[in-house]
Amino acid sequence: MALATLVFYLAVGAVIAAILAVRDRRRTPAAVASFAMRLVLWPVFVPLLSPERSPQPGGRDEDRIRTAEGTLAEALRALGNVLGDGLGLEMRRVEALGKAMRLAARRMEDLNRLLAAPEHDLGKLQAELERHRANQDGSPVAEIVEQRIAHVRRIEGLRSQTKAELERALARAGELATRLALLRYDTGAVPTAATAQQLASSIDELCAVLSEVRAA
Repeated sequence: MALATLVFYLAVGAVIAAILAVRDRRRTPAAVASFAMRLVLWPVFVPLLSPERSPQPGGRDEDRIRTAEGTLAEALRALGNVLGDGLGLEMRRVEALGKAMRLAARRMEDLNRLLAAPEHDLGKLQAELERHRANQDGSPVAEIVEQRIAHVRRIEGLRSQTKAELERALARAGELATRLALLRYDTGAVPTAATAQQLASSIDELCAVLSEVRAA
């Protein structure tokens, strides 16, 4: 029984050590020593078998969007408590704004990836254009390359526009949250549900702007 347990233990260890060795892709004496250690102490290395998580695209933007969304929702919730009104419509607007901002962030990531492709390198395209212009028979091709450069510059413009509108939406969400908080504490103003709805209607404008950017 003890021998069978030992054989099973070493067999499992050999499989785990082999998998980790393939991941390491090293062919050195240190790699042999690592294999032996993993073979014997494989339970310690089991967590290393978990698939590596690739970093989420747009992590920083997602954090900022989540923060802006949460701050604005909390400001509405606190004001709703003062008014005795849940402000459900405004809460739904906050959710819609968060969705619109995430779509804008995703669009910007896609545009960044597109522009990072070697075939969209403006420097290389410009050099290609100059080569064709210098060629006596290169005029037709040069015209096509010029069109391609114009397309890439248009993509750059769309990326800049998307980034600007996303930044605007994030800034406005913060400003609205502060304004809603002010309503709760400003002794010179009497908050009403209508006032809160008027302020929160600005969210619809932001969503509309972000939607227009996506459609551009």
